[in-house]
Amino acid sequence: LLRALQRTHKVFRRYPVTVTMLLSVHARLDLEDTGSLILWAAIRVAFLFLLRGGEYMAHDGVGFDMAKVLRGADVTFWKDGQVTTNFWEADEVSIRIRSAKADIFNAGASRNHFRSGADICVVAMMILMRRTFPERFEQDAEQPLFRMEDGSPLYRSAIQGLIQEAAEKIGVDKPRIAVHSLRIGGAC
Repeated sequence: LLRALQRTHKVFRRYPVTVTMLLSVHARLDLEDTGSLILWAAIRVAFLFLLRGGEYMAHDGVGFDMAKVLRGADVTFWKDGQVTTNFWEADEVSIRIRSAKADIFNAGASRNHFRSGADICVVAMMILMRRTFPERFEQDAEQPLFRMEDGSPLYRSAIQGLIQEAAEKIGVDKPRIAVHSLRIGGAC
């Protein structure tokens, strides 16, 4: 019965975002523009830390889920295995996920990445974010990290539009790519 149901009901599977797609997005953005920097940082962090949409951005028309969204206070810079305040020297960055969809006990989790030197190195990106927006890691550390320069939310539609355009450039159907494709691609 289950096999028969599966044959009649085709599942619409999302495709993963690839590094090629990420580099295509990067090529389109001017990182001198703070809005583009925020978009690029959010995409890289979501991809490499395997974040769900609500863990780093706002849903269109709804806003941030403050219990789950990544904040400046959730980011820690490390140097040689020790927490450092000299963030520009960091060789590792960790994030604290306070609550997640599958975290039934709300215990939270930590994830970390080491400096890679690659074009999509998340440590270098977080250092650039810290340097560009110091207030988001200090006095506004309890606010969502990925908000536009004027404080407005970074919405799902902005991220999805960028990654769908990148997918289309390499011949992938746009409807097959969504924000969750960043998490899928990072896992692959």
